[in-house]
Amino acid sequence: MSYVDKVTYVQNSHGFDIEGQAVDDNGNVLDLTEFTVLKFRMRKAGSTTTKVEGDASKVDAANGKWKYAVQTTDLDTVGTFQAQLVCRKGDPVTKEVTVKGLTIIVAEQIPAKV
Repeated sequence: MSYVDKVTYVQNSHGFDIEGQAVDDNGNVLDLTEFTVLKFRMRKAGSTTTKVEGDASKVDAANGKWKYAVQTTDLDTVGTFQAQLVCRKGDPVTKEVTVKGLTIIVAEQIPAKV
């Protein structure tokens, strides 16, 4: 399985997973084993408001692989979004890492002819 840093989905798509691999700015894989909480965040490019913040899960922690299950309203708005993975451990939080993310383009759904 290979991972990309830019992907396009049709507006209102849901019921599938977005998968990724946590890497640092130099492209080195981040081992997710020590982290107890993974959060997927997404916001519209140029905005400071978070549109999506939901739990992500580990797929292959040692190799930095994770996934997020796309919910019904996550991709309901057309536009370009920036997404990232936030990794935390401890309660209270003793370590937090924000992983280089991906660009998600939500394309308008073309109406069906009737």
